[in-house]
Amino acid sequence: MTTPHIGYTYCIIFKPTRQFYYGSRCAKNCHPSELWATYFTSSVIVKNLIEKHGTESFEYEIRKIFPVNPKQAQFWEKKVLRRMKASQRPDCLNRSNGVVPSRHGWRNSFFGKEHSDITRKVLSERASKRIGEKNSNWKGGKTALRKMKKYETEEEKREAQSIFMMNNNPMSCKEKREKVSDSAKRRMEDGSNPFCKIHVCPKCCKIGKGPSMFRFHFDNCRYHT
Repeated sequence: MTTPHIGYTYCIIFKPTRQFYYGSRCAKNCHPSELWATYFTSSVIVKNLIEKHGTESFEYEIRKIFPVNPKQAQFWEKKVLRRMKASQRPDCLNRSNGVVPSRHGWRNSFFGKEHSDITRKVLSERASKRIGEKNSNWKGGKTALRKMKKYETEEEKREAQSIFMMNNNPMSCKEKREKVSDSAKRRMEDGSNPFCKIHVCPKCCKIGKGPSMFRFHFDNCRYHT
């Protein structure tokens, strides 16, 4: 019997200092029963504390489970960490409010460095294996071919656009046209169509048709007070 895939959020407390760590888990085939049995968080800080003090120095608790959509656990984690301002609390082991810190500029560990010629060659060879049909996301290149297609004359381009519009126009369907036509006829017969309904001004008794009576006459009627 396979274990159901259930996402969850949890809270871990380090007993000596009573500092806590709030996290989430939504990986493939994850389940709350794995916490502190086979899964010990992804935090480097928590892992270092486990190496020094052991797993017995922690208390753990499942806070919320997500059986329908396990990925919602990540969004819930970020929501909780933002509300409690976890990165600013000394009693919290989280170093961010559920948002990956910026790695641009001098904050990037690779800032000011360059790849060697050997590394560049290896990266180039790997990239060449992900082009076209070799790419796992290859879908026949329909989008690329449509963008690259060029027409010899302007008339050929207009004809292709016309065919595309005809094929994608919902009114080209006979059933759709009949449905819209029947609806318009019923509105004209019962007088619910504002463009066919006759209105009478209650002040000057002027008769008009359509919504323009409200827009251009009713409020501007000389007898209007």
